[in-house]
Amino acid sequence: MNETYEFNDIWFYPIYFDYLLSFRLATILKFSESYGNITFDPCRPTKCNSNSTCRFVFNQNRTYCTCKSGFYSQHCQFYEPQCSLYCSPDTLCKIGNRGILTNVNHSLCIGPLDRFEPHCYLHHGECYSNSCLNNGTCHLIYDPNDQRLSICQGKKDFHGDKYQYEKESIRIHINRTDLSLVSVVQFCDINITTFELLVQYQQVFHEFPQMIYYNHDLEETLRLAILKTYNDVNDLNYFILYMLHSLNIKMFNITSIPEQYPQV
Repeated sequence: MNETYEFNDIWFYPIYFDYLLSFRLATILKFSESYGNITFDPCRPTKCNSNSTCRFVFNQNRTYCTCKSGFYSQHCQFYEPQCSLYCSPDTLCKIGNRGILTNVNHSLCIGPLDRFEPHCYLHHGECYSNSCLNNGTCHLIYDPNDQRLSICQGKKDFHGDKYQYEKESIRIHINRTDLSLVSVVQFCDINITTFELLVQYQQVFHEFPQMIYYNHDLEETLRLAILKTYNDVNDLNYFILYMLHSLNIKMFNITSIPEQYPQV
């Protein structure tokens, strides 16, 4: 795993209950309208000294001097020697950031994605030994049962623990032109006992679609594809794109002349 992240700007949000094994924070991160505007830089001229870096706080509309590793206080003028002894050399050592309940006398070590334990000395090599195929990227995950320590992510055309399987593809060319504001394509299975349609996957279009692509990793192809078109809330039309009698077909490329069912 070879990933590099650039630290740009920050948000400030309080996180409590620091005695828990992990923190959970769910919020919407909003960028300012000037973000990405090279002519606007709130950190110029910089107000921070050489021991810190100026950052813009998005949710408070102000600048903030973040201390470099080992430095602390309001103006980052003091250095804590404990950082060179307690934390791994390739971590960011922060003083006074351990919270108010546990290990308050120790520094907080912020390390790379593949480092763990309080000092960040232990190296998690899962993504080195379990490399992904087909240009997939390995990401470490947390599994309480330690059954799966990483996942592979990448192009939607592949799946599997190591991204080793290519997904089956369904291509539908629609030989019909209609006007619609919104169209919804639903791939469904059918409950053979109740004949209930079970929607497994759907796509939304802002007009009447001409081509539909669906890559899947299912053991059996879904029996039915339905197209629903909307001209307004009360004007809904149903079309059948395909209906399979055999589920052994996993990949196909068809031209469909959808049949409308006005009685639905």
